[in-house]
Amino acid sequence: MFKKSIIIVFLISFCLSSFSQKSVNDYKYVIVPIKFDFLKSENTYQLNEILEFLFNKYGYEAFLSNEELPDDLKRNPCLAMYADVKNNKGFLTTKLQIEMKDCNNNLVYISREGKSKLKEYSKVFNAAMRDAFTSIKSLNYKYNPNSEGALKNKQQSTVASKVENVDTDAEAEKAKAEVERLKKEVE
Repeated sequence: MFKKSIIIVFLISFCLSSFSQKSVNDYKYVIVPIKFDFLKSENTYQLNEILEFLFNKYGYEAFLSNEELPDDLKRNPCLAMYADVKNNKGFLTTKLQIEMKDCNNNLVYISREGKSKLKEYSKVFNAAMRDAFTSIKSLNYKYNPNSEGALKNKQQSTVASKVENVDTDAEAEKAKAEVERLKKEVE
């Protein structure tokens, strides 16, 4: 019985993860890492906090990765986009790009390249980050819980919770039928 439950959970997660979301409006939250790969320590030059602040300022619900997350996000990590910043090195110019990925590491959005020619590190990264964020600001984000991607997230969490409660073979068959119905509904 336990093996059947594991197989069902695996199949459900595989089927539902194959559908991709295309709009930033499909996501309720944004998670900003506490450390970017191109920097040596956490929150260097307060870039991580600046990015979280900018997301919150323009209507997103953003959290640093080390903060306490909402319960619905803990249950379903696919409600969030995961932000990252890439440093595109240039001669005498700092160039940053903000990438937003879904829970399956698929690229949802990439900002335009933010540039700055200031000489002081704390100011140059801040200016380049704000310049890159202008393209995200222009998206006019508004969470749409009724969008196709949000419905897929909701169905995924519903199916996952039903599969967790499977105790008998009869319930397993009901769960399989429900999975098939949801697949057809999503298609």
